[in-house]
Order: sequence, then C-alpha cells, then structure tokens
Amino acid sequence: MDTFLHLDKAQVERLRPLCHLIWWQTPDETLRWPERLIAQVMDKGLWPEWKILLSVVTKEQMGEVLKHALPGWFRPRSWTFWNLKCLGLYGDTVLPMPKRNFS
Repeated sequence: MDTFLHLDKAQVERLRPLCHLIWWQTPDETLRWPERLIAQVMDKGLWPEWKILLSVVTKEQMGEVLKHALPGWFRPRSWTFWNLKCLGLYGDTVLPMPKRNFS
C-alpha cells in the first residue's frame, strides 16, 4: 500500500464516515490507504458520499487517484464520469483504464 496523496491527519479523519464503502476492512485499516477509499467513493459512492469527499479533497487530488488507480478500482462508467469531471487536468482525452496483465 503506497500512498501518493499528501493528506494531513485532519483530512484523513474527515474521510472516516465513508469507510463503510470498504466494508471488508476496519475503518482504521481503510484510512491507512486513503487513495483506495477515495477511489471507492468515486466508483461506488452516491451524492451524499460525494459531497463529503468533495469537502475533503480537491479535484486535482481526485485526478491523482485516477492517474495512479490500480486495475479493478473503477468500473468503465465511473471511470469515464470522473475523467470528464477532471478533464481540465489531462487535456481532452480520457485516461486509459488500468488493466490487469496476466503473464
């Protein structure tokens, strides 16, 4: 679990109400990797969860989550939506979706 966003402790703690979206871990485990939680909210969250997320992180930070997303974090529909929402960050194209490599 490599974290790449630089969130302070207060920001991370403000994400705690969203931890239910990663139901298979405890909130403390989930908050050790906030990028994964942010991706989960972007992919599976609803408007109330998005409002919390948008009050904690910036559009640029969400763009960083898109840039560093691992395969399986996003479904195609939410991937396209959030790329379009953060379009100004990466030009006029949608980033390619992360893919698993089987070798």
